[in-house]
Amino acid sequence: MISIIFGELIRDRLFHVECTKGHKLVVTGKQPCPVEISSEEVKTRHDVETHHEEADIIVQQVLKCGAKAVSVISDDTDVFILLDSLLQES
Repeated sequence: MISIIFGELIRDRLFHVECTKGHKLVVTGKQPCPVEISSEEVKTRHDVETHHEEADIIVQQVLKCGAKAVSVISDDTDVFILLDSLLQES
C-alpha cells in the first residue's frame, strides 16, 4: 500500500501544483532516499538518505537540515516520542 501511495504522490502533477505551493513535502517509501515535492519539482533528497528500517529517523534528518517548520502525519507512536524529545532538546 505504501508503494502505491508513494507512486501516486510522485506522479500526480495536479497535486504538486495545488497542494505544495510554497511548501515542501518530503515523502519516504521503500527507497533509502526520500523524495521532496515542491510546486512542480520532484527531486530525490540524497542528503537525508538512510538505510534505517523505519521512517522515524527521517524526522530527525529533516529537522537538522534547517527546516523552519515541519508537519508530520503518522500513526506511529515512536514518531510522536521522537518529535517530543527533539522539541525538549531545543
